[in-house]
Amino acid sequence: MASTRLTKDLRWKIHNALMKRAYVERKLELDAMEHELALAVYNDLYSQAERELLSSAPKKFFAKQTSLSASFNGAYQEVKLADELPFANKDVGVGWRSVCVAKYDGDHELTAKYAAWDKPRKQYDEDWHKLNREAEEILDSCSTVKKLCEIWPEVCPLLQELGISVEAEKCMLPAIRQDMNQLFKLPPEAFAGA
Repeated sequence: MASTRLTKDLRWKIHNALMKRAYVERKLELDAMEHELALAVYNDLYSQAERELLSSAPKKFFAKQTSLSASFNGAYQEVKLADELPFANKDVGVGWRSVCVAKYDGDHELTAKYAAWDKPRKQYDEDWHKLNREAEEILDSCSTVKKLCEIWPEVCPLLQELGISVEAEKCMLPAIRQDMNQLFKLPPEAFAGA
């Protein structure tokens, strides 16, 4: 039986599914930290009375946004909120341009909060891009699904989830692929019964 050819579209589909599985917990943690930072800036920007007024006004009176931009010790950053919040017109950008709603110097507590989020975010981005390249290299080195399963058998259950026909053949994995199995949540025992 001929093996399914790994086309550009199939590679993209597999790669996309793998990357959705990578670093999920870290991403959720960073998203929560980013929301806390954005909400702290929002609460610093508007007093309790102003927030109540913004929330109680009819929807068409004020724009609602899911992000805001601020400067932390000269580092301009857009941060996302988990929910849409109302903003005064002066704090809303036009089109693609956002408005810097606040500027915090180096010794401000929100700058420290920003730094506590920014450092692990940069490390996450670096790790994610490295893993992204490694997964791409493996997929690009295989011309068929059979070859992919031969060099990386733990990916086979994911291929089956994606509706891709799998021909199971196991072999020894290099250490780098074993590490990638853990990062993509592809345990070796998942394929043992297939």
